[in-house]
Amino acid sequence: MESLKQKFLLYRKSIFTECETGYIHFLSASRIKSFINEGDFHKISPTFWRYTHLAHSECVFLCLARILDKRYSDSVTIHNFLKLIESEKRHIFNASILDQVKTEIEKDLTYMANRNDLIDRIMRLRDKLLAHLDKKTFNNIDSFFEQRAIEDEEIEKIFLGVEKTVNKYLFFYDGTKPPYDSIGWKQSIFIDFLQFIY
Repeated sequence: MESLKQKFLLYRKSIFTECETGYIHFLSASRIKSFINEGDFHKISPTFWRYTHLAHSECVFLCLARILDKRYSDSVTIHNFLKLIESEKRHIFNASILDQVKTEIEKDLTYMANRNDLIDRIMRLRDKLLAHLDKKTFNNIDSFFEQRAIEDEEIEKIFLGVEKTVNKYLFFYDGTKPPYDSIGWKQSIFIDFLQFIY
């Protein structure tokens, strides 16, 4: 049973790290975009800023795809993390909180099932444009993006929501409530850093 607990902790840490990485790319892309729209400094090297923004934006969607992919049962994703908890909760958590874990896992799995359209849009972006250059997509790239547009607020909500979910189950596991292991907590520090650089 110890290996199941280790698997649970590994999944939680890996998903959190992916959220953190994606969120940093998201903040970077957002800051560069506003910098380009507001200032004149980028005009010195518009190509550099365009490609820097594009690189961060692509990383955002790659991180989202890695977190949300449901297609492979052996991948470390939020879906597989929740399914692990659903099937092995008796071997991971104390008996005293199993009812609470069961209630939460049902709510979280239902929420994820209701987000299938959004997850599908993210996966199609990953499959048709980022991981592979699909010729039909490339010939009609503007239309492809319009059909799968995802607002910045939605992207931020995913990263922060997944982080909150994996930390919730860590709390159920051992009572850990990490005050600093939070991408939301790091947001203001990182924005200050971006403002200094850009």
